[in-house]
Amino acid sequence: MLKQIQKFWQDKEITLLDRTQENSSAIKTISDFFEQNYPLKITSSQKSSHYNLVLIHDLDYYAKEDNKDKTDAYYSSQTEVVQNMTVEGVMHKSGTVVKSALVNAVKELTIKAILESEDFSPLNTEINLDDFIFYKYYPESNQTLEFTSHETNFKIQPITSNYDDPFFLNDLLIERNDRLTTDVEYILLDKQSENYYAVSKTTLKPLPAPSLYEAATNQKGTLAYRGKDARNKYLAGLINLNYFYQHDQLFYNVGMIGNGMQNKEPVASVIRKIECLNNKNLSQLLNVQQLLQSMDVVWVRFKNLTVLPFPIKLMNEYIRKNQNNEKR
Repeated sequence: MLKQIQKFWQDKEITLLDRTQENSSAIKTISDFFEQNYPLKITSSQKSSHYNLVLIHDLDYYAKEDNKDKTDAYYSSQTEVVQNMTVEGVMHKSGTVVKSALVNAVKELTIKAILESEDFSPLNTEINLDDFIFYKYYPESNQTLEFTSHETNFKIQPITSNYDDPFFLNDLLIERNDRLTTDVEYILLDKQSENYYAVSKTTLKPLPAPSLYEAATNQKGTLAYRGKDARNKYLAGLINLNYFYQHDQLFYNVGMIGNGMQNKEPVASVIRKIECLNNKNLSQLLNVQQLLQSMDVVWVRFKNLTVLPFPIKLMNEYIRKNQNNEKR
């Protein structure tokens, strides 16, 4: 992923902007970090450019009594690509940088630049989502977004509720037995079958194979699932991308990339249900493998798979940018 990001920025310049007006030493430390570790063109300045990494304070800083008269330095722009990052998040109290936070900030700036260019090829060159259209409803703005793509070019746009299809009444509220609900996370249209699919969380979470507990006991607490064969035997369904059918219903879940598992139930992988809404072509099943490709990326969640298709991340960024511009 880092090589892809570096390639994307090789002919572009990023401005490092200090909006706190009090952290020149931090700016220098951050600049030195990038210069020594990543071949990116990052220049510190008091004037913004088209691509900007902006240093600000977190909200806790402004909540302190001594700082209540200060103005939040959060920066947004209608014409520039901006990623804010907090001093508290990217700098240790010792004065050294939090490496993962800085790399993640550049990654987020890259995503916003991709959103502007409407081309995801810098991060995904082999994924083809031409057969799908994604929809997501945003209650705060009472708006539904549509994501369409052709090869690596994509378009995100708001849609109206003036659709003949009943599933688009009231901005993607799904009608079930004369009741309206917004419990779906997103909707997928398979253009080949003309079927709509609603995707939503369930209360189900996968567990390790029962035999793992016996194996762990026999090995006196050592990691019984260490090694590829053992992981496939004991952790199938907990790692990587998985799907299964139950009572003609399709489910999927996304676990950690295949070297372990979450060891606490609250953060365990959630199983999601894919429910067909209209059954226009029952003989043609959803291309699950193609859908799962859209989650087999490591740039949405840093160094891990994403539990929702990456178009949802781009749609979230689109709506967030528009909301920031409206507040401004």
